Amino acid sequence: MYVKDANSFVERLFGLMGKAPTDYGLNFPKCTSIHTFFMRFSLDVYCMDKHKKLISVKHDLKPWRIFIAPKGTRSIIELPHPQ
Repeated sequence: MYVKDANSFVERLFGLMGKAPTDYGLNFPKCTSIHTFFMRFSLDVYCMDKHKKLISVKHDLKPWRIFIAPKGTRSIIELPHPQ
């Protein structure tokens, strides 16, 4: 599995919404919250600080949820939760 950067407005807006489970994840730089509206699968969410150090993990975030990262988060990585 690999991680792509979501840098453009469109990539950040749509992310993994509406897609089937993928073999890649998305990194959202300068992001402190996400939602899983219109998702077709659960996510594992990794919160990173400004030094790219892992500070929090949320496993199996179900569709139709809002996730607010802990204080100190500077980027969020979304990966498909293993089925």
